[in-house]
This record gives sequence, C-alpha cells and structure tokens, in this order.
Amino acid sequence: MACRLILLLLLCCLALNTLAAVYGPTAPMKKTTTGSAPADINMLPMTTALGVLFTEKSPLLPLISPTPFATFTCEQRKKMLFPDGLPTCDLEARKYLVSVTVPVWDINGKPSSLTFSIHHALVSDVKVIFAEIYAAPEKPRIRTALSYCWRVSTTNSAKMSHHSLGTVLDLNPVENCQHRDTTPLVGDHYTPAGHEDLWVWQDGKPLVADQLSFAPDGVVVKVFSRHGWTWGQVWNTHDPMHFSLLGC
Repeated sequence: MACRLILLLLLCCLALNTLAAVYGPTAPMKKTTTGSAPADINMLPMTTALGVLFTEKSPLLPLISPTPFATFTCEQRKKMLFPDGLPTCDLEARKYLVSVTVPVWDINGKPSSLTFSIHHALVSDVKVIFAEIYAAPEKPRIRTALSYCWRVSTTNSAKMSHHSLGTVLDLNPVENCQHRDTTPLVGDHYTPAGHEDLWVWQDGKPLVADQLSFAPDGVVVKVFSRHGWTWGQVWNTHDPMHFSLLGC
C-alpha cells in the first residue's frame, strides 16, 4: 500500500513538472481599479466573473477550452464587462480599452497582422478567435478591422452604437456592406462566393464574387458564432461586416 502511495505521488509530481515546463510559471495578477484596463496586458482575464485566466505563456488553454462568453446572455455579459454601468462618454469608455494585434491573411494570401482597440476583458477571446481563423486551411482574407468609435447607432440615432463599448468588430467593411434589402448603406458591396442570392452592390458595379466578403457558411462567421458573437447579417438591416459580443 505504501509503495502505491509513493508511486502515485511521484506521478503527480511528474505531471506538475510537465505542465510547468509547457506553460511556464504563473505570475500573480496585478490589482486594478474598477473600470480600468489591467496594468499587465499579458495577464488579462477572459472573464473576471469566472476567474478564468489565460496568459501569453499558456496559449493552448483558450484553444482547448470553449470561451465562457458563449454561455451567458447579453445582459449578463454587459454586467460582467461593465459592473459599474455602461460608460456615458468617450472618456469613460476609453478607460476600458486596450490595443490588441492579431494574425491575418492579407489580400494576397500572405501572413500579416491587424491592430485595433477592444475592451480589455475581450483580448483573450479575440486572440483565440483570430488564431482559429488564421489556422483554418481556407486562409480567409481580412485586410481591415475597425472596433472602437464613440458614436450613435447607424440604424437608430436614439441609441449609442456598441462600437462605443469596444465590444464590436467591423471586418472588411467595404466588401461586406451594411444594406437594407438590395440597397447598400455603409460600404460598397457584399458578394460572397457561392451565395449569389445574397449579393448586393452599388449601381454600375460588376457582378463578381469577392473573397473579402464573408459567406454564411465560411470559417470567419462560424468561428465568431461558436464563441458567442453575433453576425450582423442576420439582422433586418443586414450588416455582414459586423461581429458583436453584445448583439445577441
């Protein structure tokens, strides 16, 4: 019996040493004031409510663990991201923002990257999403990413846009135009390959499939949806450039 216990302890020590070698030591997280970005960007929590910590030293963890946001309602997500209430001005909103850089494939299918501002609690989630998109064999092209902008909604001027919260991404906006019926409102066209029934374009433009337009069954839409982000194409005013964590 004693030999079995000793053997079990040795196996546990070996497992711990292996994990330490793969992920490295975990540094303590620095304290921050409510509503402000953490001092150490590499120690950002994916959600403070769950206490789940993904760091640059352990990049595999987010990839093998489903994102927590997908399991919460939009109201719950708002409370998690803004425990003191939504920001009321640009200055308040900017306290939540940090800059993040993600890998993408450019228009020519070459490795590239994009940098934008996002709510600090979404950094890990966003990095995982773009890592999965980048690793897909389709190599989807993404050449533009727009996020934070303090402004009213383009479809309802009585409300603030979720862009004002840093919880939205507009990807390839020119090639994934916001439109109502067949009329482009923001952007130039939307012509995803294999989905001609969805095509929208400005008058006089040639009818050509654009690899920068996101198809409903494409990897970009699938990955964002799996992580709980809403794709704007499903709304009455279609917005295929738009991916929102609070738009559910």
